[in-house]
Amino acid sequence: MLGNKKGIYYTLDAILAGFLLIGVVIILLNADFETSLNEQQLHLARDLMNGLDELKIYEMDNSFLEQEINNGNITDIEQSLIELIGYYWATNQSHKSEIVFNILAENVLKDNYGVRLTINEELIFLKDINDSNDIYVTSRLISGIDEGVPLLGASSSAYLKRIKNKKSSSYAYLGGFVGQGNISFLGEPLPTNTNSSNIEMIYLEGDFAEDFYFYINEQQCQREPGQNLFSVTKENLSIDSWVLDDCKEFVQSGKNLFTIEFQGDLVDSYVSGGLVRIDYRTNELQEVKDYGFLRYDFPSITGLANLFDSFYIPGALKNIEIQLVYETNDSAYLTIGERIIELNNPEGELEPGIIGNVTENDKKMYNITLTNDFLKNQVNLDFDLISNNTVPLRFASYDLIQKVIESGDADVVLISDYSGSMMRAIDNWGMGNRRSRCENALEDSETRRTDLATCLNKEFADNILNYTGNRLWPVYMHDDEIVYYDNSEDLEAIKGYMKSFQNGRGGSCISCAINQAYEILDYYSNESREKFVILMTDGVPTHCPEDGCEEGISVIYSSNEECHGICNSPGGCSSSQIDVMCNNCIDNPGGAESLYFSSQRLRDDLNTTIFSVGFGPFENVCSFAGDVLTEVSTIGNGTYQHSQNNEELQLIYENISMEILTRIDQQNQTVNVRGVEVNSNLLKNSYIDFEFEPLIMPPAPGKISVNIEEPLTECSNTVNIYEGLEIVDAKVTSYSGSRWSDLVVSNGVTVFNLSDYYVPYPRLGDPFQIQVPVNTLNEGQNSLVLGTGSSPENKSSCSAHNKFIYTVLIPSATMRTDVKTITEGCTWTVDFEDGDQQIINVPSDYEGEEECFYQPGNVQFNENDTYAVAMYDLLTQLDTNSNGRLIVNINELDLEVTTTILENVPFLWGPVLMRLEVWV
Repeated sequence: MLGNKKGIYYTLDAILAGFLLIGVVIILLNADFETSLNEQQLHLARDLMNGLDELKIYEMDNSFLEQEINNGNITDIEQSLIELIGYYWATNQSHKSEIVFNILAENVLKDNYGVRLTINEELIFLKDINDSNDIYVTSRLISGIDEGVPLLGASSSAYLKRIKNKKSSSYAYLGGFVGQGNISFLGEPLPTNTNSSNIEMIYLEGDFAEDFYFYINEQQCQREPGQNLFSVTKENLSIDSWVLDDCKEFVQSGKNLFTIEFQGDLVDSYVSGGLVRIDYRTNELQEVKDYGFLRYDFPSITGLANLFDSFYIPGALKNIEIQLVYETNDSAYLTIGERIIELNNPEGELEPGIIGNVTENDKKMYNITLTNDFLKNQVNLDFDLISNNTVPLRFASYDLIQKVIESGDADVVLISDYSGSMMRAIDNWGMGNRRSRCENALEDSETRRTDLATCLNKEFADNILNYTGNRLWPVYMHDDEIVYYDNSEDLEAIKGYMKSFQNGRGGSCISCAINQAYEILDYYSNESREKFVILMTDGVPTHCPEDGCEEGISVIYSSNEECHGICNSPGGCSSSQIDVMCNNCIDNPGGAESLYFSSQRLRDDLNTTIFSVGFGPFENVCSFAGDVLTEVSTIGNGTYQHSQNNEELQLIYENISMEILTRIDQQNQTVNVRGVEVNSNLLKNSYIDFEFEPLIMPPAPGKISVNIEEPLTECSNTVNIYEGLEIVDAKVTSYSGSRWSDLVVSNGVTVFNLSDYYVPYPRLGDPFQIQVPVNTLNEGQNSLVLGTGSSPENKSSCSAHNKFIYTVLIPSATMRTDVKTITEGCTWTVDFEDGDQQIINVPSDYEGEEECFYQPGNVQFNENDTYAVAMYDLLTQLDTNSNGRLIVNINELDLEVTTTILENVPFLWGPVLMRLEVWV
């Protein structure tokens, strides 16, 4: 029997412990857990490997092992089974390795489980069943010895069984603009054991327009003892912040509700970006997240619901559903990306396709649902576009036009290029199809450009002249002359004039058309009225005015052609011809230079806003044309948009008309109510549910998640990410004041650009938090560029209070060390970020006098001691900023350092990788 063998140290307690361990493994495998089959496979793979690692030879009652001991083949019964398997393999006795592994496997494996054990890819043991895609793998590294070195070597690894006092943070974000009125919003959920004792700090910051009171879960917070009112700076992009030490007792587990009650007028009751951060201590390795499902909670707004925000879907969108609860006696709309969804009209009628009910009170209450089918098929929401992107979100439940703009004071000149190239199709350079009916023109991608332009011009006139006081003058470039209609308020007469132009003919003196707009506005308008010019063309300027290119102010074409333009001749054009024509205009840019002069004159003298629209596919073959129109809109403080798609062009015209109407009274993001009674509320329980295929799968167990903040003080920033960190989430916060956050570039990759959407900024959401894809980030130095503005051309400065917030995973276990000659251990002195210091024995039963240190400026250990090296490797992983302090607090009970010792193994065979695979 084993009990008679030399060097046996076990007792009855050890025998019982060995059987107990095997019994626990068997019970675990046969218990009816409420876990998935995949989880059982994962646990089985780990338990088998741990059993091999932890069970000693003397703990096994087995005839084969007894015979090996009797024969002198086993001399150290303190070895683990994994050491014995490695020894047999290394000494060309793989058949014995198979027998040893089967001693454990036959006791714990069910019949329907498959298992494969390999060492350095050499098959040791195989129990084969049908192949499966769900194969779970675990591995160990076993190191050996070499001739000329000590016969006994050791390899160690260290891992954390648990942690305590890890510092983590929960955030609640306010969008780029939230108002106007009192606001309530929810934060990210806190762990179930959260209470005032483990909350480190509550931090509040934001760009607040007015003084306010602040509440957490309906309990009023104090700015400081005896001070309830939070006084703010009240300047654009002035960020105020507070640490709320006296409010910890109000915080609870799960989602917390934060409320801001403003003390000023409704027009100043808003936040232009902000956040609440709750710092807390937790014993959890990772914060629990629901991968594949996400909910965006709308803030509730009591007063005038005016929201500019965003959301991010970290994967491929599969389903979406929106629940909205709001009160208003006006209309309401929701913008997702560039899709504007009208929800109801002022009479309380829901728009077609929207499910819900309306309750009559002093205000109508709407409880509506936008289904996945409605959003995908009727709204034509592009799931691919909003997947893996920060998507601007806009909600307004005040009547943008009828309440705020009861009468108009806009003077608008609509310039249309009807030169020869406008006979071509919308999406190519062949001759377009003639369409006399607008419904046909809007559906046919090969509609003649003139026919589509006529339809869009008529819709534009409907929108602008729908409000008494607005005026519109249509101007045409046609047959080498400038013509216009001077009856600016007769809608039907204007639309009839528009319809009279059939075919495109002649060249393009765009500066002549701008000069005509100057003459119209200079004669008919005045300083009290808002002035706008919309310039549409499908190419480049071909002519200058008759009085010259440099400072010509005439509306008459010069007899000299500067360049032929793009495809102005009858018939189709090949791409090679267009390229030659484009280069000819680049080499002879007189028409473009003349256009810049006339546009600057119109802006400087008459304070006119100029919008430009590119019509057709010229951007693909002549980027110079787009550059010209971009410069014009920049001069005119407007926007440039282009498309060769019928629907997008219709949307561009519609939204330019909306921007003109909103610019009359809505400056930037605030609504100037001007004494009109407005009362509309966005209520709680409004949300968007997303189901998606995750881009990043849930992290493997045994890793620690950590949130890190870095300041971004400029528009162009450099941030350092320490080596060895696995980044799983990253975002920037961007304060834009009364403007929009419209650009984020990560290491040269544009990850967000608001101008990609075919909608003027006032109808788009304004992100405060913008996601940065982790695949654009690197270890070491990273470049982050931010941008803000009120349009793509009208840029503004960046706040010095922006942040880069990212989440990393840190391994809580180390790889095995190289083979070392010493296996003694030491007593470690370790410092932590929470200010604590621990004395830790490694291994836990160490009683010697050797001391090791991991402290700022003081790291000492024996590099030849396998215990010390494994512990040092673990400590460096937990010191994310390499400052000599650990981010999590650990003690001896949290830590386990294991060793594997192999004797008499030729150097040729070591180190080796043992790999265990389990499947069903």
